[in-house]
Amino acid sequence: DKWGYTGSACIPMALDDAIEQGRGPQPGDKVLFIASGGGISMACNVWNWTGNR
Repeated sequence: DKWGYTGSACIPMALDDAIEQGRGPQPGDKVLFIASGGGISMACNVWNWTGNR
């Protein structure tokens, strides 16, 4: 509804949107980010959320 195709940029966009709506992670939460790319490319990242943006 809000955006068209954004590729891997949708990950931080979705996180920001969730935070703005009050549904984001809380300080101390672990947040897992997973993205895929062309072919068999894939990446993941885990953050310990501090509440700072």
